[in-house]
Amino acid sequence: MTTLNGNQIEVVPVKIRLDDTPWATYYFGYGVGLVAAEAFSAQLYAPSFSPVTLPPPKADGTVVEYVNTLDFPNAPGGHYFYASDPTEQATVDAGGAGKFVRTGRTFASGGFVPVCRFYGSMSPGPNSHFFTVSASECEELKAMQVIPTPASTQQWNFEGNGFYSVMPVADAQGQMQCMTGTQPVYRAYNNAYPKSGGKNPWDSNHRYSTLSADIDEMVSKGWASEGIVLCAPV
Repeated sequence: MTTLNGNQIEVVPVKIRLDDTPWATYYFGYGVGLVAAEAFSAQLYAPSFSPVTLPPPKADGTVVEYVNTLDFPNAPGGHYFYASDPTEQATVDAGGAGKFVRTGRTFASGGFVPVCRFYGSMSPGPNSHFFTVSASECEELKAMQVIPTPASTQQWNFEGNGFYSVMPVADAQGQMQCMTGTQPVYRAYNNAYPKSGGKNPWDSNHRYSTLSADIDEMVSKGWASEGIVLCAPV
């Protein structure tokens, strides 16, 4: 559901029927509670309403950044990975996912919409993860996924929701902005498939950071800046 000021929130509709006739629908937002209602009967005392805005989100965890340069020697700057689950973080820290090490960068998880998590494959790839809070981007990648995973064609495979976050909103000039109580998370792409065509000899990978300086560093290595893609609680 989209609020009047453009914020998005995952909602669960609870539909009420009276004598098998639709009476009202109440919408409960993730982490917020009742955010909207629709009345279908003049007998319903409470009027219909819809959300105008959302409160600042609460942080519910920490997303840890890892980098691996040893297992990906051909990739400029190596490969980055992000884990929000403490159990997965412990596994990565112990070397269970390869030679990934913490960069010291983190950002908070928490918000109103799920972040879709995708992984390619060891072979044919991409041997990398991708995260998006955009529902349209998530559904587009899901629609392109072939099941079972093809042995010779690379694709992104949906793994579920990685964590919750806040969707940025475009302003009047089309620039993405973050709501009060959050900070922007920028994304950079390593140009495995450059816009000029062809493919570079490494798998696709993305870096996410709250620091624009980190993105500038990746751009200096040949990556492409993709702007603000998440808004993290502060």
